[in-house]
Amino acid sequence: MSSYLEIKNIKKSYKVKDDHLRVIDGLELEISRNEFVSIIGASGCGKSTLLKLIAGFIEPEEGQIVLNNNEIRGASFERIMVFQEFDQLFPWKTILENVYFALKAKDLFTSKRKRIEVAKEYLKEVQLNKYFDYYPHQLSGGMKQRAALARSLVTKPSILLMDEPFGSLDSQTRRELQNLLLEIWYKERNTVIFVTHDIKEAVILSDKIIVMDDQKGQIKEIIQNNLNRPRRPYGHDFIELFQKLNRLI
Repeated sequence: MSSYLEIKNIKKSYKVKDDHLRVIDGLELEISRNEFVSIIGASGCGKSTLLKLIAGFIEPEEGQIVLNNNEIRGASFERIMVFQEFDQLFPWKTILENVYFALKAKDLFTSKRKRIEVAKEYLKEVQLNKYFDYYPHQLSGGMKQRAALARSLVTKPSILLMDEPFGSLDSQTRRELQNLLLEIWYKERNTVIFVTHDIKEAVILSDKIIVMDDQKGQIKEIIQNNLNRPRRPYGHDFIELFQKLNRLI
């Protein structure tokens, strides 16, 4: 696979009182089109900062982030982020209206009828076809994340950025959404960059696993995950990869 997203020697610091804390320091990375990449590492190692840089929410102090030969400068519908928090949806809109809003914001399709039709299709894809008229406060955490995923996917982003989207869910709901995400990824073929603290989750989902160094603001190691899909958290090869990643963190 050829390089699609190139991260070239980027640096990023945050001001802490009278000092600057360097979170990303000369990081280099290449990601191919349609890859599913997970980023793991200790808290504070720069995982979420890296996602925000790729999203264009913040800018690097040095270096470049290049997508399909164009430097990223600012946010874009081409790169959409899904967060861990359950309050990503507009609380005053139904989930159908939330997904419709994304289509309208990107100015996709000209008729209201077509936008509603497409919004319903994506809500059906995330198994929320019975909840079009529900408001976010009427949904469980897992259902809110499904709705947020539908709203993100409906604009057909090239890159889906996910910042621990299942981190606050119970184990059963988490497994269900992992399976759903993989099903959608097989169909949509987005490039997915997925931050997680859960090593098992990274092994189940990813083509490539980026291990961040918690001291240097750089990548410690890149692991290519060649385990056959679907992956189950047992068996010699799975356990061996899990243990290798666990030693690296």
